[in-house]
Amino acid sequence: MISERDQAVEEVATIEKAFGDLHRRFEKSKQVIESFKQNEEALKHSIEEYKNLLQRQENKYLALKKLAEDKLLKAAQDAEAQRQEFESNATRLQAALRIAELQTKSLETQLAQKTRENVELTKICDELLSKYGGLT
Repeated sequence: MISERDQAVEEVATIEKAFGDLHRRFEKSKQVIESFKQNEEALKHSIEEYKNLLQRQENKYLALKKLAEDKLLKAAQDAEAQRQEFESNATRLQAALRIAELQTKSLETQLAQKTRENVELTKICDELLSKYGGLT
């Protein structure tokens, strides 16, 4: 009976030790689970912050993209207006040049005509002077 009692005490001690080990593992597991829950909450919070940051950055990107597109459109319109103005000025200047060339040609023709007329008149005067020059 004593051996049974000793054996029972030993079994109780073993069971208490196993229970203590189990209880420690349970407490440790509870701590690990609590740590996981805290990490999960922290990660959820971080995810939410990053989503908000991403949304703000996306809005900023879209605003900058719109601004850049507007500036590019304005620059293209300005370039087109300048091109049209340049072409208009070039056409106007070409027309003015053509008019000036025609006037120059007309004046050259008139000058040549007047020069011929002067030569002709000079000849006539010289002939008249030589014919009637001795009468005075």
